[in-house]
Amino acid sequence: MKTKISIAVTLILLLISQLSFSQTFDGLWGVVSVHAGDRLVTPVAKWFLIEKDGVYKSGNGWTQNSVGTWTYDESTGQFAGHSTNDIKDEYGAFNLKLDQGKMIWDRMEDGMKVTVVLQQIAEIPAAPADLVQGLWKLTSVMKDDVNMTSTVDPQSKQFLHIRPDKRFRLRTSDNSGIRGFWHMNGHRPRLTLIHDDRSVDNLAFTVEIVDNQLMMRQAEKGIVYTYQRIFEFPD
Repeated sequence: MKTKISIAVTLILLLISQLSFSQTFDGLWGVVSVHAGDRLVTPVAKWFLIEKDGVYKSGNGWTQNSVGTWTYDESTGQFAGHSTNDIKDEYGAFNLKLDQGKMIWDRMEDGMKVTVVLQQIAEIPAAPADLVQGLWKLTSVMKDDVNMTSTVDPQSKQFLHIRPDKRFRLRTSDNSGIRGFWHMNGHRPRLTLIHDDRSVDNLAFTVEIVDNQLMMRQAEKGIVYTYQRIFEFPD
């Protein structure tokens, strides 16, 4: 009888332990930092949704790019994700620990220690690639603190349309324009405009979006373009 009671108590304690772990483990997590060796390689707005039913989803900003299942080995403290829409993760499981509200994963990849620090978040974060989308009207052009707006856009007609399908249109002041594809760097807010005419050089900018204003900087040229978000195409 004592043996049966002992076994029952052990099973109950194990179940309580698993439930307690699950309550802190499940949920929406944002990536705070990723270190590969001595390099900081944190992706922009990376998140993981870990669900109690063994399913996980992940993405960057408002774009979900992975889904699959997860396993956790309590005896070894290892967590593994198994994608159902991407190639197999060749590096295997992460060592996992919870520390003061943060979840820390680490493992070896190509001889380097990789450490991922995550914290729970209330909602999926927006990435620069999400915020930059829309219709923008040029309001000012500054070059080394000199206002060049009247030179660049004398007719006050320039606008930039950044579409969700990765296409863009830039209308210049003379009603001509540039069309092509846009790309946002996954590790920093660097926007590249790729002209349909591949003989034309790409245009690259560091971007910042504040209060419906888009600032696009070409640091090497000392130029800052400022656009205001609008909701109708201008004449």
